[in-house]
Amino acid sequence: MKATFFVVGDWVDKYPESVKALHDAGQEVMSHSAHHDHYNSLSTEQITADLKESCDKIEAASGVRPTLIRCPYGEYDNHVICAVRDYGLEPIQWDVEALHSVGVIRRTACNQRETVWLTFLTLEYSSIVL
Repeated sequence: MKATFFVVGDWVDKYPESVKALHDAGQEVMSHSAHHDHYNSLSTEQITADLKESCDKIEAASGVRPTLIRCPYGEYDNHVICAVRDYGLEPIQWDVEALHSVGVIRRTACNQRETVWLTFLTLEYSSIVL
């Protein structure tokens, strides 16, 4: 199964071999920003600099430049979308919030497999999971 991993540039700095391994395994590695800042509060110039930094790091580790970004915190407005698209990336949003299941798993460890299975049974082919 092929997946797309959205990674933060700071994580790429710590684990470049993992980024390369993901790419080498046939997975896509895309941007989730350089430092996980709130894009809605940044200027266009700051967003552009952050995108460049994250994409440069991912490309250096994987050999492939990202074409997508999942904005930190899911925040975006018209100025964020314009800045992202002007830089040449496409912003995406997720459609499945898995954090609730993670919380349930942590509280009810004995039902861990059942909870995970139920979460993934509800996914569509092209679902984007956070």
